Amino acid sequence: MTWLDASIVSVLVLGATFGALTGAFWQIARVSMAVLGALGALRWGSWASGVLENRFSPAVASVFAYFLVFLFLYLAAYAARRREGDGGRSRRARRIVDVPDARILR
Repeated sequence: MTWLDASIVSVLVLGATFGALTGAFWQIARVSMAVLGALGALRWGSWASGVLENRFSPAVASVFAYFLVFLFLYLAAYAARRREGDGGRSRRARRIVDVPDARILR
């Protein structure tokens, strides 16, 4: 097993653990937020690197810009998810459907 295989397995195990603890819906939301951040970084990263090239070297500006765009979009999606809360589920539904999620939201 190479370092790449070990990395992929560890990411899968970590995702499965978080999914089991918080419920499948929130795990899907986390993956969607990461995909949104990655797609946004690919879309607007070059524009942001052009803005940052005045302060940093082109290579550093490019990497830093992609990271900043990803982080901004991920945190914006996270804030929207937190604002949404439990998605309108009642306390009884949280207890019945998703016990670990109910403990976190109380």
